[in-house]
Amino acid sequence: MPRLTLRTRLRQRRDCAFQTLEGETIVLLPRERTVHQLNEVGSFLWAELSRPAPIARLVERVCEEFDVEEASARADVLAFARELIDRDLILVHAPRPRRSTD
Repeated sequence: MPRLTLRTRLRQRRDCAFQTLEGETIVLLPRERTVHQLNEVGSFLWAELSRPAPIARLVERVCEEFDVEEASARADVLAFARELIDRDLILVHAPRPRRSTD
């Protein structure tokens, strides 16, 4: 697993199907035929990861949305990220290298 820092950018896998019902998200990874259920906070983070986002931004958003202390949000976001990376549901986003204009 890659080392995660507050600057690490994450994003959803593009080949995951998902549905949110009553604040909980069900994520399906078709090629593996696995289904994962996310709670309210996990569902919120999943939505935030529809585009690449740094962990620091996710922590900030959780603090805003759920009125929790930063240390608690940071621990929760990092645990969520590690779990979903292990389950192959999210990816560490590496920006494309810029082309040289030489």
